[in-house]
Parts: sequence; C-alpha cells; structure tokens
Amino acid sequence: MPLTYEIDGKLQQLAPVMDEHAEWYGRVMRLAFYPEEEATIMPPDSFNEWVRSVEGEEFIDTPALDRLRAVHDEMHVRAANLLQESGAGKKPTIKTFDKYTDM
Repeated sequence: MPLTYEIDGKLQQLAPVMDEHAEWYGRVMRLAFYPEEEATIMPPDSFNEWVRSVEGEEFIDTPALDRLRAVHDEMHVRAANLLQESGAGKKPTIKTFDKYTDM
C-alpha cells in the first residue's frame, strides 16, 4: 500500500503521543524515588485516542494494533506496580524497577 497524505498524517499523530508518554515515564521514575515530590499521576490517554482514530484503517492491521495496545497496557501495569511498591515509603525492588525500565 503506498503511503498517502492521509496515512502519513495518521502516523505523524503518533509522535506527540510518544512524547507525552516519554514525559509520563520520567514522572513515574521520579515519583518512584521521590514520592514526596508529586501527587499521584495519571497515565496519558492520548494513545487510546490515537487507536480509536486509526481502528479499521487499511494501513494498520488489527493484530498489529492489538500488540501495540497490549504493550501500552502492560507499561501502565508495570508503572502502577512500581509506584505501589515505592508508595509504602521504601525503594522499589530491583526486579520491579527492571520490569518497568525494560519495556
């Protein structure tokens, strides 16, 4: 399938989503080690919005979108685990930390 202006635009919409998640990732890291610095942080919803905008489009097949969604959801689960462990006022275990950072 040739790259069209519309497909290019949909793919370019993913760049700010990735930027937003990179910023969120950093805030999670900071909160894990300095819990007194921030209140709870919510993961961005921009990826889910992007998925809704491209579902059913020819340029991305459903299995690929499902895999992206699964990785995204797993990242949020691992972040929640990291923050839950550090929320008790202790440093997270290296296993939990590595699970989060090895995404």
